[in-house]
Amino acid sequence: MSGIEEAVPQLNTITLRSRPLTTHAITISCDAELAVAADDSVHIMLPEFPTPEDDTRRGNRDVGADENKRIQYHTHRGQYMTIKRPDPRMNAKLFDAAGLRCPGNDMEEEPYFGVGSGLPTGWGSSLNQVSVMEWSPTGVGYNLRPVLSVLLTNGSVMIYGQEGSAVTDISVRKRSFDAWRVLWGIGGVLPLPDRKAKDGSHLAGDKIKSFSWAHKIAPGRALIAYLNDRDEIVIVTVEFFENPKIKKGPTLAWRVEEAARFPNDSPHPKMSIMDPDFVPSGSAFSIKWSPWALIGDKRVAVIARISRSYLGFRKVTIPADWIRGERTVVTVDETDLLGICTNLMTDAFVEWENGVWTDGDDKICRGVVASPFDAKPFQVILNSPAAPAQQQHSLTTCNTLYPEESPNEGNPATGIIIHPPNTMDRTPAPVFSLVRLVASATNDNWYQTTAPAPSDSALEDQVTVPQWASTIDDIISLSVPVAMATQNADSDSEVGGPESDSDDDFEMPTDAGEQVNPWRIRIWGLAASPGGGMHAAMVSQQSALGPEPKVKSKIFWGFKPRLAAVVEPASEGQDEPSGAAQMTTEGKMWEWMYGGGPPVRGAVGWEAEYRPKGDEALREQLRSVLEAQVCGFCKAGLRDAGRYTVCDNGHTFATCTASGLAILAPGISHACGVCGRRCLAARQIARIAETHGVEAVVDPSAVELCGGCGGKFIA
Repeated sequence: MSGIEEAVPQLNTITLRSRPLTTHAITISCDAELAVAADDSVHIMLPEFPTPEDDTRRGNRDVGADENKRIQYHTHRGQYMTIKRPDPRMNAKLFDAAGLRCPGNDMEEEPYFGVGSGLPTGWGSSLNQVSVMEWSPTGVGYNLRPVLSVLLTNGSVMIYGQEGSAVTDISVRKRSFDAWRVLWGIGGVLPLPDRKAKDGSHLAGDKIKSFSWAHKIAPGRALIAYLNDRDEIVIVTVEFFENPKIKKGPTLAWRVEEAARFPNDSPHPKMSIMDPDFVPSGSAFSIKWSPWALIGDKRVAVIARISRSYLGFRKVTIPADWIRGERTVVTVDETDLLGICTNLMTDAFVEWENGVWTDGDDKICRGVVASPFDAKPFQVILNSPAAPAQQQHSLTTCNTLYPEESPNEGNPATGIIIHPPNTMDRTPAPVFSLVRLVASATNDNWYQTTAPAPSDSALEDQVTVPQWASTIDDIISLSVPVAMATQNADSDSEVGGPESDSDDDFEMPTDAGEQVNPWRIRIWGLAASPGGGMHAAMVSQQSALGPEPKVKSKIFWGFKPRLAAVVEPASEGQDEPSGAAQMTTEGKMWEWMYGGGPPVRGAVGWEAEYRPKGDEALREQLRSVLEAQVCGFCKAGLRDAGRYTVCDNGHTFATCTASGLAILAPGISHACGVCGRRCLAARQIARIAETHGVEAVVDPSAVELCGGCGGKFIA
């Protein structure tokens, strides 16, 4: 096994002793963090990236030893129980940052009566079941990492992530959950700061039914939209920035404020549940943001929104130059850009293609809507004027009261992945793959894809069916004699994929008799890696012959061969395919490991000579400090050796990737989670410069990311 193969952790099947209550139960962040829903908890798994330090430590052990086989998502796992009783004081840090008093429960034992406009939920509700999960874009959390948002059945969205004030040692080399907390929340009984309000707080009392994060805007700036049970869509601004009002502790703080609210209406009148033609509708996945398009001095996106038998597209506009730490103006059109009357049943959902096409003067976004039984592509012109509102009409007028006959009836889609677009060859519609709820030996529509098969002879050995799909097909295709199936009905044996040890060869008797398929699969969701090269399917394997007593879920993977390491230096940008510039360094590294992407400059897999440039303006400020630094042990002169700074007597110190300074003391620098290099904290750079008589102005944004590879810091 080569050194790189040894360094990259293996992707093995993950088994969890839990099952979710809803579909879309798996999600992967822009930094390859994995979240999996259970009934009343969330499993979070942090990725591991190989670093040169790992190679050094591994070289001191037997290369063939079993303990050297690292398993991805095995070391850093956490399970978070959801909040049983919402408390307004969960948002205390938002109020502290705004300089306002946080309202709280006057009585600790005050009963929780629920929220919302509905008669049942307004007076009581379920408390803590997981409904929907979604990672935020990069830059919303501590160290610019994404945060995990979890919608609970009590109507509130909880935000989980690393709390800066809980970090005790910034120099650690491995990620952990020690500083993870519930950061804040929206909806339900959770108030938001509002200086215009009489008591300094804004409590809308919304019972949230669905939510969606907007695509990446800029570090520390984001939008989140949610749908409440009064059929209103609310847009909330989320900012994470250096707050000068904070005098003690970490100065980074969130500012979360409601920015806009509009009705989720449709041209179809509301129906009473007593109406003979009443058909259930509504979805926890009812809204979804399109990618942003820069049009002049504005940034424009569309919210796809699902109402009763109606798919609407509402344009949202913000200034392109949203300055970090300053409030912005969110403008929402009065009417939809486009409205489509189509039958949309319960759990219908929308997915967007990650890209904006330019056709003449038009900016076009495309996507797929699942009814959820059938998937239909669509496209929207972002810079077109809003269309006049459709006149009210009955569902029978547009023939959308009932769904059309379909071979997929009874087996709804539970996940759609839209494959990364080829900017050099625009397809007529987005290329996507979908999974359906049930996979068994009697149905073959559980996995469908519009991806074309490789036509080039050089691609004949390329995997056209992902590994996870092949594993599921092997399980549901297994057939055994009826007697054997009955005998093993109560056993714990099951087929678990490539790593399972339960598929030993046995000799089938010649008179085996009637054969049956003992297993079926329930597919809870499908997720793609940041660049789309790796897929993860969450499934539960169940008996097809009777009740299933075991509560288990598994995660199967689909990945691509790894590209060779780069040994020749390339000019800036040559190593990145189209669209890679929008990915985080962690996402690029993950794509190299499992998605068939190129190596990351400066990380493991990039074997060409590489010297971090860091912040050139900062290095110029500190040139005299660099020349004046001496060894902390023998006071000898120092010379820059790239990753390290070395003195004349051989003492070695890490080099700060941003400033180029030697790091002469422990506990004052951050470690990059991708390449392992170190960077001094902003206040430490200023302190070191001051000791040498230099007044350095350190922009905090210059040291927010690794100056070597652009990765995020561990703590």
